[in-house]
Amino acid sequence: MSKWEALCVCRAFFLVYYYDLVYDLDICSVVLTVYTGGNMEKNTDFFMYSMHDEEQKRLSNQRETSYIAFLDILGFKNMVIDDIEKVILTLRQVRGFCVSSYGYAKNERGTRNEIEQDNPAVTMFSDSIVISAPVWRWYLHEFVDLISNLQFFLLVNGVLIRGGIDIGEVFHDENYVFGKGIVDAYLIESHISKYPRIVVSNRALRYSMDDLDESFDAYIADALKWSNKLDMVLDGVEELYIHDIFEYITRDKHGIYYLEYLMKGARESDDETLPEDLSAIRNTIDEGLLSHDESVKEKYIWLDHYFNRVYYNDSKFSITEQDEYNKEEERLKKIFKNNIELADAFERGN
Repeated sequence: MSKWEALCVCRAFFLVYYYDLVYDLDICSVVLTVYTGGNMEKNTDFFMYSMHDEEQKRLSNQRETSYIAFLDILGFKNMVIDDIEKVILTLRQVRGFCVSSYGYAKNERGTRNEIEQDNPAVTMFSDSIVISAPVWRWYLHEFVDLISNLQFFLLVNGVLIRGGIDIGEVFHDENYVFGKGIVDAYLIESHISKYPRIVVSNRALRYSMDDLDESFDAYIADALKWSNKLDMVLDGVEELYIHDIFEYITRDKHGIYYLEYLMKGARESDDETLPEDLSAIRNTIDEGLLSHDESVKEKYIWLDHYFNRVYYNDSKFSITEQDEYNKEEERLKKIFKNNIELADAFERGN
């Protein structure tokens, strides 16, 4: 990359960041990540790009059906203004977690060899994180398992995230991430999630359960061709196929499914560190409850109720909460009425 190209890239990122910060824009449908290496355009004369060149065909033909998570770091704008060091640390922690959990350092799915293509792809941009994994390789319970761990890890470190998970077509490599699936996941994050939770669409859940059943049936049918003893065929295989996705998610009073990250985080935490982790989460909640910004405070009120339900089995439903329930129910009805994409994703007929 020449000095001139580097200067143009830096200027472009500055402008995007500036407008995102000042005007609170949501840049979600197409994210372009620029590297000094990797699988960039072989033809550097961009005036010659066309709808029929090889790169155009590659980008068009290598989209694949994937599970997609669109995650948003809450309070990121204020973090940038007040504590840039925390911003840097948070982004490093997200990347480090992904490298450690997914076993890769660069997301180049679609351009890598077959083994590397097994891994999910991750792109971070400002306060947004996009994670995608092809359905031919990843079951949904595996996908949400890793994301739940990420959400719990960040919360222990004082960072709240919100998100949406859906299924759809996507192209995701080290240079580009685009596709309808990303837009749909973003719509869930921005319209449905509302609180520090990661909502899973009914569409993704239904596909996951059907896919798991078909995979298991296909395995049994194929295995029985070689052995007529079913107990031998099933030996050790149940662990691969018999997974209840509902062990990883919970359902709210409005029928919306989201990741059960507090419960899962507690189950998988070390006995020695769990009290310290819960204390850190409690402190984060208590600080958030003191906020004078009502839109911020309501997120911590929700998290406080969730925390008490999981760790203290406190699920009391007060008159005030009944009022909030009615307001949220009306909000969701209006969203599903006006947005056919979200209505389809959550199987809510208009």
